Amino acid sequence: PSQASWHELVDVYDVDGTTKIGNATAWEAQTSCLWHRTVYVILRLPDERFLLQQRAVWKWRMGGLWDLGLSETVELDEDLWTAANRAVTEELGEHAPRHHLRECCRLSVGWSGSMPQMQVLD
Repeated sequence: PSQASWHELVDVYDVDGTTKIGNATAWEAQTSCLWHRTVYVILRLPDERFLLQQRAVWKWRMGGLWDLGLSETVELDEDLWTAANRAVTEELGEHAPRHHLRECCRLSVGWSGSMPQMQVLD
């Protein structure tokens, strides 16, 4: 992988997501379906609209498609709040407001097999 972030280490968990069992690079975790933590920040504007962003074309997963939020892989020994703040900073800049950042839910999701690009229909 050409992106430097793919070489960063992440914590790997058991299938219940409760016990840390080791670590792997972000690339290994993503492409080998290893259980790891991610954060997803959904941006709601003051007038109650939601902010959408178009993913960079070079992204290996769903590149060029529209996304409802900012996602970030949680790095080795990083807490969820730090990862969420990092997502905002990396995507929107260091001056982006984050005073209303809060946790809304915890989900455990996974997939197996190939991940084709999602098609957007009118």
